[in-house]
Formats: sequence, C-alpha cells, structure tokens
Amino acid sequence: MVTTTLAHNAMSQSSLTSYAPNRVKNANTLKNSVLSWSGFQYVNAELPLSKWSGRGDFITAYGGLLSGFSQSDVSLWHYFDRNLSININKNDGVVTLTYTGYRPIWAYKVLQKVLQNGQDQLESLGKQERLARLKASRYALQVSENDLSGANARLSSFRKKHSVYDPQALYENRMRLINSLMVKSAELQSQDAALSLAAPDNQSIAGYKSAISFLHQKIIRLENHTQDITNRTHQFAVLKAKQSIDEKVLTLAKVDYQKALTEAATPSYIMMMLSPPSQTHAPTGPDRVLSVLIVFIVTLLIWSFLR
Repeated sequence: MVTTTLAHNAMSQSSLTSYAPNRVKNANTLKNSVLSWSGFQYVNAELPLSKWSGRGDFITAYGGLLSGFSQSDVSLWHYFDRNLSININKNDGVVTLTYTGYRPIWAYKVLQKVLQNGQDQLESLGKQERLARLKASRYALQVSENDLSGANARLSSFRKKHSVYDPQALYENRMRLINSLMVKSAELQSQDAALSLAAPDNQSIAGYKSAISFLHQKIIRLENHTQDITNRTHQFAVLKAKQSIDEKVLTLAKVDYQKALTEAATPSYIMMMLSPPSQTHAPTGPDRVLSVLIVFIVTLLIWSFLR
C-alpha cells in the first residue's frame, strides 16, 4: 500500500507495504536497496541532485557546513541519505519514506524516482532469487537422479554376480526348507525308535536310518550354503536400503523442482501503490538564512522607526 502527502516545507512522504507474510523482511530489503550506493547513483543519474541539493543555506545545503564543504559524489550521497528518512513499523511492515528538499517539486521528483528504483530493485532481486532457487533445485534433481541410477546399477551388478535376484527371499525359502527337513527327520527318528523297540529285527529299520542320514547330510549342506547366503543378504540389504533412500530423495527433489518452477513465475516482492506521490504548491523553498535576514531587517527598521 502507498499513501502520499507533501507538506509545505518541501517534504515529500510516502507509506507502503508488501503482501504478507514477509512484510517486515520486504520492508528491510527495500530500505537497504534505496539507501545503497547503487540506489543513490540511479536517482543521481536521473535527476540533477547536485544542483538541487546545493540550494539552501550554507549549513544544511550540499557543499555546506554539514557536508564539510565537500562537493564529491560521496558527500552528495551522504546528503541524499541524510534527507531520505525510512521508518519501518515492526508490527505491520509499513514503510514510511520521507524526503526533504529545497523545493516541493524537487522533493516530489526525488521521492518518485526513489520509489520507482525501489520497486525495480525489488523486482530484479526477486527474479535473481527465484532463478537461483530454480537453479539449485534443478541441480539437486540431477544429483538425485544420478544417485538413484548408481544405486540401481550397483544392485543390478550384485544380482548378476551372485546369480540371485533377491537373497533375502532365497534365505527365507532355504530356512523354511531346512525347518521342514528337520521336522521330517524328527518324525523318522521317532518312528525308527518306536520300531526298534517293537521289532528290533525288522528290515525297515535300516531304511529309516538311511533316510535319517540322508536328511541330516542335506540339512548340513543347506545350512552351510545358507551361511553364504546370509552374508550376501546383508550386502543386498545395504544396497536395497540405499536404493530405497535414493528413490525417496528423488521424489522429494521432483516435488521441490516443480515448486521452484511455479515460484519462478511468481513475483517474490509484490508492492502496490494506492496513490502516486502528490505535491503541494509552496511558493518558495526553505530559505532559512534569507528568512532570518528578512526578519532581522524588518525588525531593525521597525525598531529604528519607533525610536
């Protein structure tokens, strides 16, 4: 929001704010921009600041006592900074800009350029920030894609090297098979023990013992091979976890990139002006020394006449 008033003492004033939620931050950005050296250079290039600022009494005018009688660009910048007041309301982020000049029309034109430059600088800064954000997001997306591609390649190489797609599933299947064989062996041992007690000379006893021995040897072979699978399962779990993490990171990177694309087309600093700077029609500038001299001379004449 911008509201503008202009007093008769050659003072141009404007109040503005930006849209929520970053009003105070935007206000400080605007203040730093218009008070900077580049902000001064812009106004100085557009308007005859040195000529306008040199008017007035020998104390406050540019090149006068407060300027150390210097007429350099730096002294002009300090004069510009001294006469441009920027106050920020910390509660609502409203910025009040006040410029004091020798004549109302000059103060009006200076403040007009200050506002124009401030808005241009905020727009440029916002564009730079959005492009930097988009560039960083695009880079993060590329890194995530490369990471996932590497994780997939390592997982594929592991599977090809060990001729197994999922060692974890293979391990679980082997354990189920071992458990099944152990149960079967226990059943045969129970039947063999019962038959040995009931009929020690039964020829089937030899068959039971042969089957039990076969199952025992098979269980041992499976257990030995399962130990090797266990080591591969650990390696596979690490590779699989890395792949899963990279997939999630890539998903987040895609969401962030789409958000950055949307933000790239949306202004970061939105300023709205309710009314342009206005100006009054004061007849003269603040001729302080001249006014004092006139009052002194008039007073002296009246005093002389009364004597």
